[in-house]
Amino acid sequence: MLGFWIIPGVIAAGAFFGADGHPALLLIGAAACLVMGIACLVNAARCHRLHCYITGPFFLILAATAVIAYGFDAGTAAGWLLASLAIAPLLIWLPERLSGTTYRKASRC
Repeated sequence: MLGFWIIPGVIAAGAFFGADGHPALLLIGAAACLVMGIACLVNAARCHRLHCYITGPFFLILAATAVIAYGFDAGTAAGWLLASLAIAPLLIWLPERLSGTTYRKASRC
């Protein structure tokens, strides 16, 4: 958990926070979001954890958005990216609470 979500999450947040002054930091944040997105999709395929089906694509879209923002030299997009990253805990918690289940199918974990 630490290596695939917490450390990349801290790196992405730090990169997006500092990206207004250094647009190249958007790429570092994008790489961290890419790691988290891939880890979520692998976990969704392996364990069928419900929130991973949502957060995996979310992190991949966030990574793509950061790359596009970098391509357009839009350092001001960093604030939006940071705000988007801040809602990730809600995307982890809310779907499982609303559905009343943690796993989409029988768990193999």
